[in-house]
Amino acid sequence: MIELRKIHLQDEHSPKKAFYTLYLLETEEGYLIRKESGAAGKTLDSRSWPKPSRTEAEKMFISIVRRKTNPSRKSSRHYQITDRQLTLF
Repeated sequence: MIELRKIHLQDEHSPKKAFYTLYLLETEEGYLIRKESGAAGKTLDSRSWPKPSRTEAEKMFISIVRRKTNPSRKSSRHYQITDRQLTLF
């Protein structure tokens, strides 16, 4: 598995510092979007979504980041980007 992109989001106003980490991975079968979320430094939920093409995986990755960082979102969680990584290969 090759990590192509990674972004770490955090809600600084959350009492337990809620976080959301999103990965774009290349696998032997195609591509995978993986998320880990939690609070107080502990991962409480992990999920993965397989995608057949990099284009579809990139679209989903960007869509999730936009939704989570949208200041007008209805959720009480308003995430900010705290760390990002882009692999060029």
